[in-house]
Amino acid sequence: ELDSESWCRKISRSIILMGNPLFHALGKGLQSKSLRVSRDCLIAVARMGYEFASLGNSLQDSACDTILAGIARFLHPGSELEERLLACLFLFNYASSQ
Repeated sequence: ELDSESWCRKISRSIILMGNPLFHALGKGLQSKSLRVSRDCLIAVARMGYEFASLGNSLQDSACDTILAGIARFLHPGSELEERLLACLFLFNYASSQ
């Protein structure tokens, strides 16, 4: 399991290094009216939350500004429980890595 966790972290970091185009795509995806698209983007950012904190300050600020607005949508009590948990997982992973 440690090997797969290490592999996932490396992949996440590589994807995140794409920078602003990725953050904007994920932000748009999180706000999509298509539940499947928004949920898939939510799963992706939840998994990458810990790695976002390892970015340089400028990339980190850009990622947070773009993605946090989309994440907030899923924290509403009317959202599905799984979606709220994924949003909380992103916030937890991001905050714990600070």
